[in-house]
Amino acid sequence: MKSLKQIINRYIRSAAIVMALVILVVIAFAEILIEQGRVEDTAAGTFVRLEQIIEENENELKQVKEKYDKTCLHDAEAIAFLLQKDPEATNDTLKLKKICESAGA
Repeated sequence: MKSLKQIINRYIRSAAIVMALVILVVIAFAEILIEQGRVEDTAAGTFVRLEQIIEENENELKQVKEKYDKTCLHDAEAIAFLLQKDPEATNDTLKLKKICESAGA
């Protein structure tokens, strides 16, 4: 038969192991929650930066498109002016090529 001291010691060891395991599980759970919060914050920051980059790219694309449209319009006006000066060039491929090259088209 076991003595009362042995029974108490065994009970204390078992209780200590169970408490240690419970504490480890609680700590692990808390760490997981904290890390999940960090990941969510990081993701939110990343999405905000991506939105800003997309907005900047859209603005830049709009400016480039406007500039390109103006350049095309300018080139078309220049070609139209040159064809008004030389209407016979509309039937001459070589002259048309020269006009396009001189207009930057």
